[in-house]
Amino acid sequence: MILRRIGKIAESLSGNLSKFAEATPTVLRCSIFEGSNEHLQQPKIFYSDSRGEEDAKAPQPDASTGSSSDWTAAMDSGNWDQAWEMFSSQLHKDDRSFPKFEELLAWDPDDEEKEVRRQKELDFQESVARSRVRKVSEQGIAHGVGRRKTSVAQVWIREGIGHCMVNRKPFDMYFADLMRRNDIITPLVVANSLGKFDVMALVQGGGSMGQAQAMRHGIARALQNWNPDLRGVLKESGLLSRDARIVERKKPGKKKARKSFQWVKR
Repeated sequence: MILRRIGKIAESLSGNLSKFAEATPTVLRCSIFEGSNEHLQQPKIFYSDSRGEEDAKAPQPDASTGSSSDWTAAMDSGNWDQAWEMFSSQLHKDDRSFPKFEELLAWDPDDEEKEVRRQKELDFQESVARSRVRKVSEQGIAHGVGRRKTSVAQVWIREGIGHCMVNRKPFDMYFADLMRRNDIITPLVVANSLGKFDVMALVQGGGSMGQAQAMRHGIARALQNWNPDLRGVLKESGLLSRDARIVERKKPGKKKARKSFQWVKR
């Protein structure tokens, strides 16, 4: 019984080996190392037919081509140096140098984002400035309305020698305080237009300070309508912004807006 089983096992193994031999390719690779320097020897290749010998005699692929088929052929032929040169030639080489330590300390991760936002804001301001058109009447007069506290000023400017009239009076007679006169001429000084325009204004409401600053606001707007390119200079000085600060109203039960009456014990 034991011998019969051993015979059957031997027959099955021989059948499997024959099938494996039919399925294997013509080139059978095996590494045989000879001598003491086994780690330096390249594997020998045995060929089962004449076609393999012709393939062995074929010229070796050039390392300069670097194609996948040549790389595979070099690996199959056992030319490891040539295959490695092909592989290394296809690697991406990074030539960037590492930054200095001082540059790393001074580097701000938000600098690039801030610069992008700043550039977008400048582009937006330029586009808005280009979209603004010159608003001048046929008589060559530009108009602007200014407000401050409860005062409202309507201002008209035209080319002239620097006359300024407020409510049918010269501005130096209407405003006796030098500070109020300085408020009026501030837009003309900022725009480098002092002595180039004649100014006429109608103001109403509020006191002298509110009327003078309302007139300053109106002159700045009139200059912008005369020449839209002056908007950037006037805006940087804050002359085109409406100052919304006003006196807070008195509250019931308070002496003023927030001040309380003096406390009396009895």
